[in-house]
Amino acid sequence: MRSGFWTPRLAIDFKASDDALLFASVAQAKKPGGYASIGGGTLADKVFDEESMKIYEARAKTEWMYNRLQVNVAAHFQDFAKKQVQVVVINELTGLPTTKTVNATKTEVKGFEIDAIAAPNDNFSLTLGYTFNYAKYKNFKDITNPVSTVTRAGNCTVTTLVTRATTPTLPALEQNSCIIDYSGRRLEGAPKHNVQLGGEVRGDLGVGRNGLSTLKAVTSPAASPPLRTSLKFWHTGMSTCALACAPMAGASPAM
Repeated sequence: MRSGFWTPRLAIDFKASDDALLFASVAQAKKPGGYASIGGGTLADKVFDEESMKIYEARAKTEWMYNRLQVNVAAHFQDFAKKQVQVVVINELTGLPTTKTVNATKTEVKGFEIDAIAAPNDNFSLTLGYTFNYAKYKNFKDITNPVSTVTRAGNCTVTTLVTRATTPTLPALEQNSCIIDYSGRRLEGAPKHNVQLGGEVRGDLGVGRNGLSTLKAVTSPAASPPLRTSLKFWHTGMSTCALACAPMAGASPAM
């Protein structure tokens, strides 16, 4: 396996006006391969290849209403080759389910996002963000045998695996397994919609003679100078992903 990678990145930006900045980039990323730590099987069964990804991105950052409103939009496309995926298999030595890293031949992730920050005055701001993310396997077949994985996947082509025994005097093991086709299904842990909403209140915190704090600056000449503070009064997010957010024991159907 290779110990070094070439991961180039090219980016360009253009200031269309004082209130608008355009940005585009293309990059390549890699993730080293390795060996699965499960028991049984041959060394070739445990090896997983390096993962590579090409990333294309375009962004626009804009300001409106004398910088009281900021609106940013972006679009992205990620093209994976041999994406590393965690699947559930049966450990041949213990007979118990365990996870194993395998490679999905081809995977794509594409979508867009938009976020806005509004500050109607110096003491209040509101943030809103939305992301649409469509992530699916273009070509991915795996051989597995846990019942839960087969049930969730909803398809199975039966095949017989012959595994050499760990002791030469013992006969080879034969086991029925399923070839599961995940092509066209969504990636695990990849919500299709994500919404973020938040706000912040800022104000002066004054301390008077009696030591009591108030949200309004104390007007007494003997009072201490007001302290500037802020309070993030709420921040929430919401995602829709159904089974896609669960650890992979089988990918969820495409939506």
